Amino acid sequence: MQLQCKTSDSREGETQLEAIRNLMVEAAMRSEWLTLGEIAEHTQFGEASISAQLRHLRKPKHGRYCVEKRIRPQS
Repeated sequence: MQLQCKTSDSREGETQLEAIRNLMVEAAMRSEWLTLGEIAEHTQFGEASISAQLRHLRKPKHGRYCVEKRIRPQS
């Protein structure tokens, strides 16, 4: 998986929410699904914090994104 992550360290003034949103939008454009662990690996944020930010993305004031969950099949 080769995602270009734009974390708060790489773009001045970018919030945690923006970094996660950017990563998720990029993944969606590639039809990829990411686990919390994979998001954490790319952003260096904790999984609990990522989960909270994903909930925020569903809210109207943050874009009302469709953030879906699914179980990844065992490989």
